[in-house]
Amino acid sequence: PASKRADNKILQLFFSGTLAPSTGVFDAIALAKKLHQQHHEVRLHIAGYCALPTVLDNIRMAIKDYNFITLTGGDTHVPHQHTLHYAAEANFGIIAYPDN
Repeated sequence: PASKRADNKILQLFFSGTLAPSTGVFDAIALAKKLHQQHHEVRLHIAGYCALPTVLDNIRMAIKDYNFITLTGGDTHVPHQHTLHYAAEANFGIIAYPDN
């Protein structure tokens, strides 16, 4: 609900689950970057676990210079209740399964 969002001007995107190329995390990051170029109120929150340290390093590198993208978890699991909270704060969830 809109009443749970701190600032209705911000467009909050949310990506959650397993963080891997096959689940679309890099597509979500690319989408957020493109949208942010057009609308500076766009934000992306990524929450999930990444089992492969090299992939996690790549995610961190992909977002390190973009303060509108945040990562929760990564090398730790995110409790389900936290995921529900983040989802409730978002305007849109991203599901992006690239061709595999």
